[in-house]
Amino acid sequence: MRIKDIFLGILACGAFVFASCSDDDFTESQSALNVVSAETSFAAAGGEKYINVAGPIVSAYSKHPWLTVSLTGSTITMNASVNGDSQSRNTIVVMKASETDSIVVNVSQLGARYEFTAPERLCVLSHGVSEVKLPILHTIPANPVPSASWIKVRETEDYLIFTFDAAQPGETRTAYVDIDAKIQRDRIEIVQYDIRGSYTLAGKTLRGANIALNGELKAGGNGSKLVFAPADYEGVEVPVEFVADKNALRFYGGQYCGTNAGYYIYTVLADTKLNKQTYDSSYFMDGVLSSTSAENSCTIEDAGSWEGRVINMFRLGKSATENAANVRTSLVDIVDPKLYSTVSAAKPIETVK
Repeated sequence: MRIKDIFLGILACGAFVFASCSDDDFTESQSALNVVSAETSFAAAGGEKYINVAGPIVSAYSKHPWLTVSLTGSTITMNASVNGDSQSRNTIVVMKASETDSIVVNVSQLGARYEFTAPERLCVLSHGVSEVKLPILHTIPANPVPSASWIKVRETEDYLIFTFDAAQPGETRTAYVDIDAKIQRDRIEIVQYDIRGSYTLAGKTLRGANIALNGELKAGGNGSKLVFAPADYEGVEVPVEFVADKNALRFYGGQYCGTNAGYYIYTVLADTKLNKQTYDSSYFMDGVLSSTSAENSCTIEDAGSWEGRVINMFRLGKSATENAANVRTSLVDIVDPKLYSTVSAAKPIETVK
């Protein structure tokens, strides 16, 4: 055998012996703890979740203060605070069996989403229990706090719902609601007042003559809705909706208003320039309330929702049956209507701008 081959053989044996000794001396460290189950993802709103472990656990802690942990037996309770940032965040929970034996679990929390356009003021009626729903898109609490006991606010997934207790007849009162979502803070002024009383619905006839219906704006049958009852037409009460976030009175098409002279009376909306009318109850006319020291009035305007047509006429139509679609003749037509009322100079009605 050549000397070169002998030398290579000795090197190969030495390498084998070295590798064998290295493997014998190495032992992988393994914890005495084992994670049985873990809820490791939090919503932006925070909350409580758990980690369950097997083994002799003696302590647990979080690397960041937004997540607090407590240990009871083999269960780690995690409490995450609200994440007021749009960015998500992460931390780890460290669990120890001893000073030299620990395991970790990664925990994450989603970033906040909060979209809410708060009006500066809500005007609400004093009679009956009224409710206003404002849309909100949020993954964290809005935390609304009213300044008065007659205001209640609750949160749902899609709305902040405001409820207002009735006031005394003729009473006007003001309070506010603070909303603190951490990521955004708002204050909404609440003005509650009584707009019931004597009103006039005025405008022009189709021939251009002046026309005016005197009547009462009063509570409807359930005590919280409004109706306008013209004095000249017995049995007729026109449903009126008060829209709090606009401080407006709303008149819908296709609303049943009672009977008069043997006919069923319904509201109809019309575009006089195109000679089109609708009794569809999804269309409406809005009148934004405005005030001076002596007069509360609203010009009723097109809602802009009837296929691009300009609604400029309010009609009380007559039907021989209980069906708005069967309106064939008119009880009264009012073009460019305006509803106004004289109010006390000492209690002017505020206007939402």
